[in-house]
Amino acid sequence: MKRMFSLFMSVLLICTVFVNTYPYKIAASAEIIAEGVCGDNITWTLDSSGTLKISGIGEMYGSYDNLYWNEYICDIEYVEIENGIKSIGDYAFSGFKNMVSVSIPESVTSIGTGAFYNCNTLSSIVIPKSVTSIGSGAFDNCTSLKNIDIPDGVRSIGRAAFRGCVSLKSVTIPESVETMGDSIFAECRSLTDVTIKANITSIGEQLFYNCVSLTDITVPDGVTYIGQNAFFGCDSLSSIVFPFSLEIIDGFAFGGCGNLVNIFIPDSVKVIGYGSFSSCYALKNVYYFGTEDRWEHIEISDAENEFLLYANRIYLNIQESEQVVFIAPFDVINEKAVFYAVPVSLENTAVSEAVQRSGAAAYHLYFEYNGDEVQPDGEVTFIIPVPDKLDEKRCFAVMLCENGNIENKNADYINGNMIFTAKQNGTYIIAEVNLNLLFDLNGDEKFNSKDLVRLMKYISEDGKGIEVSESTDINGDGITNAKDLVRLMKCLAEVQ
Repeated sequence: MKRMFSLFMSVLLICTVFVNTYPYKIAASAEIIAEGVCGDNITWTLDSSGTLKISGIGEMYGSYDNLYWNEYICDIEYVEIENGIKSIGDYAFSGFKNMVSVSIPESVTSIGTGAFYNCNTLSSIVIPKSVTSIGSGAFDNCTSLKNIDIPDGVRSIGRAAFRGCVSLKSVTIPESVETMGDSIFAECRSLTDVTIKANITSIGEQLFYNCVSLTDITVPDGVTYIGQNAFFGCDSLSSIVFPFSLEIIDGFAFGGCGNLVNIFIPDSVKVIGYGSFSSCYALKNVYYFGTEDRWEHIEISDAENEFLLYANRIYLNIQESEQVVFIAPFDVINEKAVFYAVPVSLENTAVSEAVQRSGAAAYHLYFEYNGDEVQPDGEVTFIIPVPDKLDEKRCFAVMLCENGNIENKNADYINGNMIFTAKQNGTYIIAEVNLNLLFDLNGDEKFNSKDLVRLMKYISEDGKGIEVSESTDINGDGITNAKDLVRLMKCLAEVQ
């Protein structure tokens, strides 16, 4: 009997250990609490975990009242659309107050009108590359939506598609987009970064209405018309550049842009409408790419455009040589002067071999009048494309001075170009910002304390017997002294 009892306890102990240490837990299947039909060959089920699953082949029905699952609208947290579904019906998921995620398969080609309207808890969504159209109001008032990736392949975006997405911070409109409705990003109050690659000819009415965080915008080439109130109330907008295709800026297009300081208007513009720049209190400079005579021929409404009409107006001469462009007022560069941008080799220059190997580009930029090289009479703005091999976000522009020093031009990177101002003809270099190369004084292709020691020795011994691979004039003032040492110490601190 004792032996049987001992055997029983041993088996019980083994079973207990097995149960407690078995690595998998088999959860009970979620219970189906509702089901129905939402397409000719499409069914839906809702389970007790809050998951709505849509299965079948074809297009979903559309219904403003969500008749399929309306009574469960507060219970649905997850939406799974299975492969085979070709479209998301109009207002299919509108008002889903607790939805946190949705999966859309590659079979879907269109997202219907108001499909996700007022889904306030939806913070992100992945739109598959198969989608070609996004309907009007598709994501209207999705107040928690922070990121949206519009895939290259979408051809049309309907009216107010992302209106009121107050958490959305950045968006890129791909080149495939051909038609865009009005008010698409209206009231996107956190939107700061917009890239428009779309192949469009017009900016719709209220497209970016009251996007109060938007700081800058470049209207793409090919756009001929900017609609009414397109950028109204974009209070953080400080400058804007228009394409040379633009013809009409309609009423109140930039009304209420209280921090707009600079605008660049091409000579293609024919009409500036009623109040196009109304309440632009900070507007200081209007740069016009044409002559004063051409400006006088623009049809400009006098009504509520006083800030535009009384701003400082600069008439700009612009020329292009290959892909390099210069911009300057007419009184800086003779209207008949010819601009040249001649590529030059960096061999046998003060630029280090490492910079030369990096794919840096160099141009001799100069002006010629009646066969003679002429210097500008003031500042000229140069626009140089960033070479393909370089990391555009780490690029800088410098001038190679006659004494071998390098002068930083403090260039800005905008849309694939380095933009800077200069007051003279010369050789200008676009290179990648790499302190290992720029301040490599001992030639080991690294920037560290050894370069600091090398510069200290150079200064203390007045350069005698000390070889360096780069100019020792770090701050560009024409001499090498303790100021360069301080500057180099600051640079070293920035990268450590």
